[in-house]
Amino acid sequence: MTEKKMKTEEMHENAVVSPQGEGSNIIGLIERAARDPNVDANKLIQLMDLKESSDKKNAESSFNRAMANVQEKMPRILKNKSNSQTSSKYSNLESINKIAQPIIAENGLSLSFGTEDSPLNEHYRMTCHVSHIAGHSRDYRADLPIDLTGLKGSQNKTRIHAFGSSMSYGRRYLLMMIFNISTTDDDDGQAAGRGATINEN
Repeated sequence: MTEKKMKTEEMHENAVVSPQGEGSNIIGLIERAARDPNVDANKLIQLMDLKESSDKKNAESSFNRAMANVQEKMPRILKNKSNSQTSSKYSNLESINKIAQPIIAENGLSLSFGTEDSPLNEHYRMTCHVSHIAGHSRDYRADLPIDLTGLKGSQNKTRIHAFGSSMSYGRRYLLMMIFNISTTDDDDGQAAGRGATINEN
């Protein structure tokens, strides 16, 4: 068995999925009811509605457990970049993704970023759709000011560059907020052993 296949199977085994016991019992009731000519059609519809409600509840429970697992396993991420304008350090999107994405994926979660019209003037709205393999999903949003100017207030970007800057900034901070990720200045050995360190939102 190849290393890649073993890793994929391990990720599937670790992913949090919905318990099937209750759903299987309801399916059995529906199957028996469907074969019984004496069962009222409305009763069958009620059973199907109950099954749908049970599936949604289990899927949401699995989603919440997966989110909790991700936050529990997430290390603090080492600040690997310096901002000369503000004399501060930060973790860029690439370093956050490198550490966070494997933990997110092994728990059955996937992310899809996009944009919407913002209700705020001169803002972009960044969106993130978080989906779980059990079927539940959740949407997150953040409104970001258009990044056209530098610290002194003069324009230092074209509008297309401002869009790219805002999107990178938005993805970074929305990702950190969703999974309660925190960053650190300290490369204390634990960080070096995992490629970096991290915490969460």
